[in-house]
Amino acid sequence: LKKHDIMMQINYKNGLMHGKWINYSFRGAIIYDLNFKDGKKDGIWKGHFDGGFMGGQGALKQVSIYKDDKHISSKFYNVDGELIYTGNYANDEKVGEWEYYENGKKENVNKLKQ
Repeated sequence: LKKHDIMMQINYKNGLMHGKWINYSFRGAIIYDLNFKDGKKDGIWKGHFDGGFMGGQGALKQVSIYKDDKHISSKFYNVDGELIYTGNYANDEKVGEWEYYENGKKENVNKLKQ
């Protein structure tokens, strides 16, 4: 396999990360697709599983929302692309109801502090 030439793509504005930040695997697949605004996490962050030996884009692993450097919510998926759990954050701690799924069906809900 040929090594991918670009491992990371980062955009800056006034010396701070701003816009897309993309991390590539050794084979060239996107592993992380992140957003920054004035040096802070802001917007949708996506993580992917590695595409494996054959390369290609791996399945979606995680989708998180950040606002002004604060973690708002996340959804996590298994390697087959099925939702396995989802929930919200406050001050970077899990809060509220976290839902857990199996075979696409909600199996459990954990209620955490508000």
